[in-house]
Amino acid sequence: MYKSTFFLSLLLIAGVVASATHEGLSSGIRKETRVTQSGVVEERSVYIPEMLDKTGSTPSIHLTPTHRLYQGEPETTVVWVDRAHLNAIAEYSAISSEGMHIFTNWMLNNERVSLYFSAGSGVPIWTYYAPDEFVLEVGESWNASVLSAGDGEAGYRWSRYSSSPAWEYNFGEEMRAASASHDGTKVVYLTRTASGGHIYTLSAETGEILWDYGWSGDPSQSLALSEDGSVAAVLTYDSCYVFDEFGQRGGALRVHGAQWPSQVALSGDGNLLVFGDYQQNLRLYEWGGTNYELKWTAHLGTSPYYDWVTAIAISRDGSTILAGTMDFNYRNNCVACYDTSSSTPRWTCHRYGYGIKSVALSADGRMGIAGCEGDTDVVNGYGDAVSVFDMTDSIPILSISDCEAEGGERGSILSVAISDSGDWACASGKAVRSYEWGSGGEVYCIHIGEIITCDVGITSINSPPDKLKRDTTYAVGTTCSNYGEASVSFWTYFNIEDSLGVSIYEDSSEVVNLAPGGSRAVNFGDFTPLSYGWYKLTTWTALDGDGYPGDDTLSTIAWCRHDAVCDCIDNPFYEITVNQFTPVVAKVKNIGAYEDTVTVVITIIDSNETVVYSDTLDTFLSPDESAQLYFSDWTPESVGTYTAYTNAFTSEDYDSLNGICSKPISSTYEIIYDDGSSNMWYYVSSEYHDNKFAVRFTPVIDTPMTLVSARVYVSHNNPFAISVNRDSSGLPGGIVLGPDTVACSSPPEWVEMVYSHPLSSTDDFWVVFHWLSNSPDRPWVGADYDYPCEERSWWYSSAKTSLCRVGYYENEGLLVGKTEKFDDKDGWTNVDDADWMIRALVTPSGANPDIQVSPDSLYFEIMAGEGRNKEDGGFSSRCGTDAHRLIDVKIEASPASGSKISLGDVYHPTFYISDPETLYYDDGSFETGIGLTSSSGFTPDESETYGFATQFSHTPTNLYGLMLYFTEFAGSSFRLYVWDDEGGVPNSGGMPIWVDMDMAAPTADEWFSLALDTLPVPNPFWIGAIYNYIGPTGSPDWRIGYDQNTEDTHTFGNLGGDPDDWSPMSDYGYGYAYGVRAVIGGVGIIQDTAQMWVKNMGNGMLSVTDITWEGSWIKDINPGSFNVPEGDSIQVTVVAANDGLAGGFYYDTLRIASNDADEPVYSEACVLRILTTGVEETHSRFEVFPAYPSPMRSEVSIAYTLPDNIEANLKIYDISGRVIRTFDHLTNVHSPITWHGRDESGRRVPAGIYFCSLFTGNSRSTRKVVKIK
Repeated sequence: MYKSTFFLSLLLIAGVVASATHEGLSSGIRKETRVTQSGVVEERSVYIPEMLDKTGSTPSIHLTPTHRLYQGEPETTVVWVDRAHLNAIAEYSAISSEGMHIFTNWMLNNERVSLYFSAGSGVPIWTYYAPDEFVLEVGESWNASVLSAGDGEAGYRWSRYSSSPAWEYNFGEEMRAASASHDGTKVVYLTRTASGGHIYTLSAETGEILWDYGWSGDPSQSLALSEDGSVAAVLTYDSCYVFDEFGQRGGALRVHGAQWPSQVALSGDGNLLVFGDYQQNLRLYEWGGTNYELKWTAHLGTSPYYDWVTAIAISRDGSTILAGTMDFNYRNNCVACYDTSSSTPRWTCHRYGYGIKSVALSADGRMGIAGCEGDTDVVNGYGDAVSVFDMTDSIPILSISDCEAEGGERGSILSVAISDSGDWACASGKAVRSYEWGSGGEVYCIHIGEIITCDVGITSINSPPDKLKRDTTYAVGTTCSNYGEASVSFWTYFNIEDSLGVSIYEDSSEVVNLAPGGSRAVNFGDFTPLSYGWYKLTTWTALDGDGYPGDDTLSTIAWCRHDAVCDCIDNPFYEITVNQFTPVVAKVKNIGAYEDTVTVVITIIDSNETVVYSDTLDTFLSPDESAQLYFSDWTPESVGTYTAYTNAFTSEDYDSLNGICSKPISSTYEIIYDDGSSNMWYYVSSEYHDNKFAVRFTPVIDTPMTLVSARVYVSHNNPFAISVNRDSSGLPGGIVLGPDTVACSSPPEWVEMVYSHPLSSTDDFWVVFHWLSNSPDRPWVGADYDYPCEERSWWYSSAKTSLCRVGYYENEGLLVGKTEKFDDKDGWTNVDDADWMIRALVTPSGANPDIQVSPDSLYFEIMAGEGRNKEDGGFSSRCGTDAHRLIDVKIEASPASGSKISLGDVYHPTFYISDPETLYYDDGSFETGIGLTSSSGFTPDESETYGFATQFSHTPTNLYGLMLYFTEFAGSSFRLYVWDDEGGVPNSGGMPIWVDMDMAAPTADEWFSLALDTLPVPNPFWIGAIYNYIGPTGSPDWRIGYDQNTEDTHTFGNLGGDPDDWSPMSDYGYGYAYGVRAVIGGVGIIQDTAQMWVKNMGNGMLSVTDITWEGSWIKDINPGSFNVPEGDSIQVTVVAANDGLAGGFYYDTLRIASNDADEPVYSEACVLRILTTGVEETHSRFEVFPAYPSPMRSEVSIAYTLPDNIEANLKIYDISGRVIRTFDHLTNVHSPITWHGRDESGRRVPAGIYFCSLFTGNSRSTRKVVKIK
């Protein structure tokens, strides 16, 4: 049994507190005096958490509290359990560092997050119900002043005071996890994208993005932050990415399989990093100044194949590691404790049936907790569901059994957490075993340690409620408890502040002779709110000699308001079909205190801002009640882009801005019945019986028309076949096209079959998805459950078998064997609750060109007042003596074939690197070259990396160019990589930072120079030249330049092909410099021209008739009109003027008119930056330029120009004409300005249409800005 040894230090701190008067200590405890209405002077020692809510103000004095809950015996025990689950699973819980607040994510049904007071009764302080479903991991700062969670595509941030989010941010990507830094300055969200993952770090205070980073490949499994959020680690299936406070990726550590629920952990200072894999290994890395270096590896497994090291924690001080395993042999799992100084475990504990899902450690590694999924034998159990450890011993000081017969935990523990001091802990999970279908869950609150002799505290605020009505009188009451060992008398106080921070209510009541372990309701005088707004309710106890003030104070927010919000627009989907009706559905919520009629207006506008649809509905809602409103259907009459806007409001709406929501919509010729997001995966049996999936399609355009393609969303890379079939009495009939064998390369993804088949009638047809008899495994198809279900999806088997579905288990997007089977059937069977993710593209026949322009936007950067260099048509270089200018360098690439969008490469025919630095080891002379050969030539696999790589060390920077010197090049191509570092060798087994797999053969005996467009690289990074062909002995495919005058150890060779086979070339006796250089640093690309590719992705001739723009800073576009044959591309040059322009940013939009039926006018954004050189310019124009970017999310830049000596004002209006924000006394010096999407009071404005108006006297210039979530 753990006994606290910190009681003396607690008394010493209490003594310090007692000597303070009216001054808030950094620990958040202060001594106050107050004068009652009767004139009596009273004193109190108050724990004031809100004193610590300032961003970054973590305490410099940490209390080390001991156990304060009375249980009859001074021992660690369970305080309360909340099983009011509402059929939801308590998937993840976090606890504040001071131990007073538990934040829990409830999933599956009645999805919500709940905040608990640890010293309370197990009833949440507040609950927020999710519009969609909160993702697994949630975040909590040290004192719960910052709480974070992700739902659908949005990230939310709360404080402990209120269930109303402080802000939310819509990322437009599927949320995976959320976290908050310990100090409360940052919140971090992980998302899943179509190609991989993305990490976003936001300011907790403002909700602005501080930095973000995206990667291709596997999405994230787990997230860890250092104490101040300056280091973030993301674990994927095969890599661990580490980022610094600027978003620079510090490398990718190789992971040998990290399947969910694998975790990653960081020490408080970010210097130690630990993770595990499914090969039974636990790996500890230490920051070495430039990268993370492997410190040790520990092997936890006792089973030859199945032990996964999944649950991992490291103490904030970096002293201790706790790890748990998942062994599918059952009853073979363990928890192991390590000192970070040694890979030998301090102890192991084998008390667990199924896998260890979660572990946690106190800040100093002194206390720990582990949670297990329980044994397969539910009734008799095997060991612990929860174990609490004094980390000096493997025998738990508290165990919650997994044996139902003994009254233990019937379900599975999925998450545990522990406070910094180790005095409070929590555990949460599922009411049945994790491998069983079922719902329900539980949250445990656990105290650890010894009773404090003298301790009282607040248990709950009983009234007023969190929703108040104006001019209504409420009783005021609280419940307090005696956690000590003796009967005591003390005073309890209640204070209410209004939204201006003015104290408008104070009262006190004496509690007399409260027995140990007792609780008592305390009543105060009544309270009547007189105005709308929020009210802060704070109650506290004041007991002389109270040994633990941490449980004395409780605060919450109550709202008095009429208010409605629009949670989301469910329909139309993001992608819809032209001429095909779509339902229009929005979800609204009454967040006010009154039963109210909520009016919802929904409007859809096209790309020309013409209203094409509008409808209004009213709904009567109680407080906190939500409703899904079904408006009249809408049929888009043309292809193109649309935007849907909703506005939800009540008659006395408190905040008219939070009811606005928007959604971008794309109308295409593709026939779509799904929403683009897979809710389940389906397969037909695990045995081959000519199994199929099919969807019936109804054309929506008139003949003549052409079936251009069909595509299927699949989750495995097993080969399958696609066919197009006639309709036969409502079932698939004879085959028209195919079946054609296809497969995906990086599941899950869309797999497409391209056709050019004319359709002569509007009769229904079918796209059928076949399991091939020789395919190694069954195919899986994505299924969408969202409304509406079209009942067009069918499945087939030639023998009686089952349709099986596999879910995104616990919303993690990973197939982990949770399978549900339906009744055995044969023949074709309709599915009435899902739409298969199968689509068909049918376009009008004849000329149907499809324009695609790349890149997404053009960027120019010009030095104002600096003349042109006549010799090469560019600006004079500002390079240093060691710099190498990159002149007329371009990447040659053939346009991709096919009928879908393909981005062309960006050409910069003439540009210079400004102030660069060239990194190199050679002296410029190469007497010979080094190459690889084999006894007989062979072609390596794409995964093999035969070749050479050179390491470059520098502070994290941008890579602008590569330079290589080949003395021979007999072959046709080679592979060129940029890698991050993995333990001092190239990370060639991970995702490359940049790669070209088919680099054309360079000219021998001269420098080969390649320009890169501002590629961020970590420190260190590697440049690798890899063979596409290994020539026979004496005839290498190429030789890299070898400088025998300069010794160097930075070049490694790979002679085995495996990504792990790198060794220093000095090991082979070739330890000299190689012909590889890197051009880094600089302030950016400076150019007065930019190029774009215009490509015809359709059929027939694409005719571009005109390219127009609005501003005057674009000098010329060449060519301005042209024809592009089917499948071909043409390069267009845009020339910027730099005469008479002030320094700053200028924005414009190119409008490309063509005969593309889908998009007759294509918009392309352009940005010009003028870098000032001190030359004064004269201005005569009065104009505000198009805001950039628009649509905006968090901020927008608004550039303008004014005549000299003129002041102007810029005002931002909402769509109703109200002034939202004003910028006064503007001159040319201020251009451009940045609007952060907030009103005058600093509140974030909702999504919607806004107008930026610049005016002075009688002059006025206005531009529109669209803000999206």
